[in-house]
Amino acid sequence: METHKFGSIYCDGKAYGPKTEFTDSMVVTIGNTEQDKELGWIKAGDIYVCSRTIFPRASWKALDNLGLITGRPVSIDGKPYLCRAPKVGLDSHNPGKWDELLNEVGDMDSIWNCEGLWFWGQEVHPENHDFAVCRGGEEPRGWNYAEIHHQSPKIGFRPVLEQLPPMPILDEGMIGTRLRMYGEEGYFDTVLADFNDYDITAKLVGEMDFEFSWAQRDGDEVAISRDGLVWMERV
Repeated sequence: METHKFGSIYCDGKAYGPKTEFTDSMVVTIGNTEQDKELGWIKAGDIYVCSRTIFPRASWKALDNLGLITGRPVSIDGKPYLCRAPKVGLDSHNPGKWDELLNEVGDMDSIWNCEGLWFWGQEVHPENHDFAVCRGGEEPRGWNYAEIHHQSPKIGFRPVLEQLPPMPILDEGMIGTRLRMYGEEGYFDTVLADFNDYDITAKLVGEMDFEFSWAQRDGDEVAISRDGLVWMERV
């Protein structure tokens, strides 16, 4: 079994320990490694699965609003990853990737540190989408459902990381290319207009659903600080 320690929890730009409780007002992410606040990971194939549940009190819906259920890019120590919830299956008769992982790595609580905590999976109840699957509890193979807005100190988020390819290197030939820009708060689509070593100027495509600390909008143009950019891709 291959284990690693890297990355830390960030809430509103400040690093916290793994047992920090979630509130709806938080903008949370996983970012650069902070000493004594590192997260543990189990590597299985080309993914990393957190060795414990974090963000207790986070509802499925709140995590989904942050893009963390199906996945959003994060940057950890200069490397981009897709951070998402595990795929856990619909019920005990239809297990998912989580069970495959337990079969491969082992299902001992000494590996997964359940500590009585459940974690949200990506899947929702097939007959009632107001409920989502939870796994864990007293042991890693535990099954349950909870209402997607439910907040409990016993339910949280067990992140999975998939390494992303490097961001495209901007050059003059990319002027006019449609790019999706990702930051801690979310993403928006643009058409590249100009760039330098510090900033990117682009035309906004569609709307910006949030206020972005690293992007300033002026009509349909947006100025982007490259320091605040987590990742970008062609779309």
